[in-house]
Amino acid sequence: MRGKLLPLLLALCLTLTACGAPSVSELPDDAAPESQPSVPAFDFQAEGLPLSELLAQAAADHKDSMTLRITQQDAASYFPNDPDSASLLTDAEIASLLEQRYPVDTVSREDALSDVDLLFRALHAAYGAYYYFGAARFDAAQAAVTDWLSEQERVSVNELGDRLQRELLFMLENDAHAIIWEPTPPEQVRYEYFYAAGWEFGQDDTGYFTEKDGVKWYVDGFSDSRVSLRPTLMADGRVVFAPVLFCTRPTVTGCSVTLRSEDGETAACDLTWTESRALREGNHQVDYKLLQENGLTYISVRDFDNHDWGDVLASYAADAVKARGSTAIIYDLRSNGGGGDEWSNQWVQNYTGIPERIQNPVLFANKNSALAKALYDVRGGGIGARGSFGSFDVGENPGSPRLPNAIPILILMDDACGSAGESALHYLRMLDNTLVIGSNSAGYQLCGNVAGFSLPCSGIGFQFGSSLDLHGDGTDVDFRGWAPDVWCDPQNVLPAALALLQNAGIADGAACETLNAAITAAYEAQPLPEAETLPEPESADMSGIVLEWQDNLYRPGDQLGGWFTNSYITVYYNGEPTADFTLTPGKKSICEMEKKEKGAGAGKIKVDTHRTGRSDFTVICGDESAVFTWCAH
Repeated sequence: MRGKLLPLLLALCLTLTACGAPSVSELPDDAAPESQPSVPAFDFQAEGLPLSELLAQAAADHKDSMTLRITQQDAASYFPNDPDSASLLTDAEIASLLEQRYPVDTVSREDALSDVDLLFRALHAAYGAYYYFGAARFDAAQAAVTDWLSEQERVSVNELGDRLQRELLFMLENDAHAIIWEPTPPEQVRYEYFYAAGWEFGQDDTGYFTEKDGVKWYVDGFSDSRVSLRPTLMADGRVVFAPVLFCTRPTVTGCSVTLRSEDGETAACDLTWTESRALREGNHQVDYKLLQENGLTYISVRDFDNHDWGDVLASYAADAVKARGSTAIIYDLRSNGGGGDEWSNQWVQNYTGIPERIQNPVLFANKNSALAKALYDVRGGGIGARGSFGSFDVGENPGSPRLPNAIPILILMDDACGSAGESALHYLRMLDNTLVIGSNSAGYQLCGNVAGFSLPCSGIGFQFGSSLDLHGDGTDVDFRGWAPDVWCDPQNVLPAALALLQNAGIADGAACETLNAAITAAYEAQPLPEAETLPEPESADMSGIVLEWQDNLYRPGDQLGGWFTNSYITVYYNGEPTADFTLTPGKKSICEMEKKEKGAGAGKIKVDTHRTGRSDFTVICGDESAVFTWCAH
C-alpha cells in the first residue's frame, strides 16, 4: 500500500515506574482533574502474567482477528456496477485534474461552483470508498458547500478548502490516505493510547484488584465507559492489568475508578491520563539493524521504500535466515512509514522457508475509471483500469494458513507505523508465538492506489485511493489501527521487552544487558533524526542558498517535502528571495520539479509528487551550489 506516515531517540534505560510513565502528564490542564484519591495511594505490585500464556492468547486473538469474515455478498453494496459513472468526467476535465497547480487566493463564485462540481464528480467516478461511505452523504456534502457558495460573491480559496474539509469529514476521519485541501490534523481524528501511571491490578476469580495493607480492593467500574483494563508491560518486565483509554485527543476527559474492598467499603479514585508517544514521527530512514547476542536477535526496520532503500531492504529480507536459531526475536516496527509490501513478505518467506508469497486475508475492490487509466498512462501511478469504466475488479483472499513458529517474537509497535508497515505487522501476526507490544498501529488500511489531483480554478489539491480493502469483519481501522496484545508506551518498550524475556527465563540478564548496550551504541553511532524547529526567515541566518517551504527554512543537505499534489519552494540567496538560479531536478519517477518562469509561482520551484520516495535536487546561485532532498511520504 502507498502512503507514509507516517519523535525522539530511543529511550533505553530501565526505570522502576510504569513503562513510559513521564513525571507529568502531557495533557492540557482541563483534560483531566488532578488526581486526589479518596483513600491513601495504593502501593501494590501485581504478579506478572506468564509469557507462555500471553503468547497462547495472542495466537488465538491473531487467528480470530485475521479470519476474513466479510464476504463479497455482505459488501456487495460497496462496489456496485455503476456504468453511469463512466461518463462523469470528460477527457479535458481529466487532463485538468492531472495538471498540478499552485492555489490562488480567491475565485469567483462561478469558478468555485465549477470546481466543487468537478471534485464530487471525480470522487463519484474514481474513489474506491465512494459507495462504502454512501452516495447520499457525498450528495449532502456537495449540497451544503453549494448552499454556502450561493451566499458568496468572491470566494476565499482557503475558506473553500476548509468548508470542503468540514463537509467531507465523514470521509476524511475514516480514510487516512484521503486529503482534501490539507491533511486532516491528526490530533483531531487519530486515536491515541492514554495510560494512568502508577495504577496496576491483578486478577483472581472475583475480578481485578489492587491491594492495601493486605486487603484486596476490587474494581467496580470506571466513570468513563471507554476505559478498560488491558495487559500492560511494566518497565521491570511484568505484564499486569492497567487502565487504558483509547480515544481521540480532544475527547479525553477526567475519569475515576470505583473500588470496593473485601469488607464492602467503597472508594472513588481519580486517574490522571498520560498520552503515549510514538518513537519518531516522520522518520524517513530505513534504520535497518540486525544485532544478535547469545541467542537474542534484535531487528529494526522503519521504512519499506524500495526506491530509496532497495539494497538495504534486500539485505534485510535475506538476513531472515539468521534469526532461525534464536531463542527469542525482538522485531522493532515502531515508526515504520511504509512503502511497499514485498520486502516484509519476503522476510517471512525466508524465515519460515515457505517458497510462496504470504497472503494477507482481505476483501478488495478497485474502481475502474477513465481517471485511473489516465493517471497510469500519464504518471505511471496506480494500477490503471483493468475492466470497463464504472465497474469494480473484486477479489476475496482468505489468506495463507497460519505459519508454525516455535521462537517467541516480540513485535514492537507504535501509532506512527502505517500502511506497508502494517502489512509487515499482518505477515508477522500470521506466525505462531508472536506478541505485539506497544500501542495501536497508525491505521492506513481502507484505501490504496492513492493519487493526487488539483482543481483547475482554485488550485485546491486533493488525493484519494481507487481501491477498497476490507479486513476481518469489515470494520474500518483507519486512524485507529490494530491494537497490540500488550500495551506499553512505545518510547520505553524496548528495555521493558528485554526484561520480559529475562523474567520468562528465555534470556539471561547478561545477554539482555549486552544486547541493550549494543543497541544503545548503534543508535549513538547512527541516531534517528530529531524533529527540527526551524527559525523564521526574518530572524534566521540567511547566508548562502536557503530554501523556504511551508514557512520553514532549509539549508544545504536538509530534506523537505511530503505527499503533496502541488507545492512551491522559494529560493533565497544571501538573505534575499531570488529567481536568478538554476535547478537540476532529481528522480522524475518520484516528483516533477521545474523552475516556474511565468504565471502563478513564477520564480519559484514547483514540485509535483507522483509517489513515495526520495529525490535529491541541486540549486545553483552564482558560484554556489547546494543539494537538498525532497522526501515524498
